[in-house]
Amino acid sequence: MSSRKNNLITYIIWLLVLIMCVMAILLKPSNSMKNAVLTELSDTNTQIEKQKNNVENKSPLSNDIDLEKEEKTAIERLKSAFTGLLGGIHSNQEYVAQKNKYQSILGKELERTLYSHGYNNESDVWSVKRNEATIIGFSDVSNKNKAKLCVITIYTQGKLDTKISYMYNIDYDLKNQRVLDYSEQSLDVQNN
Repeated sequence: MSSRKNNLITYIIWLLVLIMCVMAILLKPSNSMKNAVLTELSDTNTQIEKQKNNVENKSPLSNDIDLEKEEKTAIERLKSAFTGLLGGIHSNQEYVAQKNKYQSILGKELERTLYSHGYNNESDVWSVKRNEATIIGFSDVSNKNKAKLCVITIYTQGKLDTKISYMYNIDYDLKNQRVLDYSEQSLDVQNN
């Protein structure tokens, strides 16, 4: 009886193996289905790569500008505007002739702030005699569309040659060469 039981178990095992082989053959994906999946996978990878390149190109960190050149241009433009409005202009005619230039460099708000430091409304005269120093440096250029820079300017004002100094923290768009935002802080200067 034991031999008969062993034969039955053997037949059942062979039957199960045969059923599994038939199922494996029947469920095997066709070459056309496999090719369709591979094509879809390839298309998806291509789309991912295109999106990745698109995101990198639109990133503020992309290298589509010459950073060193743009920084130099920004420093030259800002220095020209700061030294012009705080020491270079001595009459209303000079100011009117250059107002648009300064507004294009600084934006209307910052230009207006510098104008208010240079022009004395009470006496209707330009009270800044000369610009003693204007120092400009970038503190963060990781985002070319919103670089951070600092301007420190010292100028002499009035009949007593009083030295006045301000520091400006500026958000600057290097790509478009324009001031986005700024904050102003008065600095103490020792007058002789």
